[in-house]
Amino acid sequence: MITVCLNAEAYIEKTVTSVLNQTIPVYEYILIDGKSDDQTNQIIENYRNYFEKKGIRYIHVSEKDAGISDAFNKGIRLSTGDVIGLINANDELISNTNDILNSYYDSATDVWYGNCKWIDLENGIEYERKARPERLSRIRYEMVLIHPSTFINRAAYDHYGLYNTNYKYCMDEELLTRFYEHGASFKYIDQKLTIFKAGGISDKGIKKTLEEGLKLALDIPNSAKYKAYCSYIYKYFRYKISSWMKRKGVYKIVKRDLEKVM
Repeated sequence: MITVCLNAEAYIEKTVTSVLNQTIPVYEYILIDGKSDDQTNQIIENYRNYFEKKGIRYIHVSEKDAGISDAFNKGIRLSTGDVIGLINANDELISNTNDILNSYYDSATDVWYGNCKWIDLENGIEYERKARPERLSRIRYEMVLIHPSTFINRAAYDHYGLYNTNYKYCMDEELLTRFYEHGASFKYIDQKLTIFKAGGISDKGIKKTLEEGLKLALDIPNSAKYKAYCSYIYKYFRYKISSWMKRKGVYKIVKRDLEKVM
């Protein structure tokens, strides 16, 4: 498992303990910190002995990076396990995530992906969000997978490449699209694997995320440009409608039903 973080003292502990307390221990845990100036690194070091007592390889790096993609790549390069998961600070693994992954593992699969428990504290919403295997072919136009609940075979990174550091918001979609377009094998796990908390960099920079997503779709060879623009317009209006519902106080009431049709 890999966690990247920066000034995450308020929530890094929950992420770390969710990895530590797996029903089947993980093989290794790599934490890449972007040179935090709060107590993040001290909290991380407080857990070193707990991981080492369980025989878990524990690596902690704190240094400036060139963004999230760069931090992801640092962690991947340091990893030695067969299956790599990226669980960001403020998110958590379900207690038996590693157990589930072990039961679905086979060396021929490149990507395993599942569902998550989605928590939106700001709007008081909590529900199970499911990935959309039936829409996997549309990944170039929309993020149909849940990144924290996606785990990748180390050999696939070696074959298809790491995260593109030119992407600041849609780096996960770009990587998974690239894998899919080049023939990687995907396996869906219809179970909750992580707890995801809304409010990350993509949520906060939604307009830039949509623009970068459009660029991604248009840059893919043989992509249908009208589908790229239609998807962009659809996501833009969904964002505007969601913003309006939040202002009116009705977002919480309709969100679960909207998720089913969107």
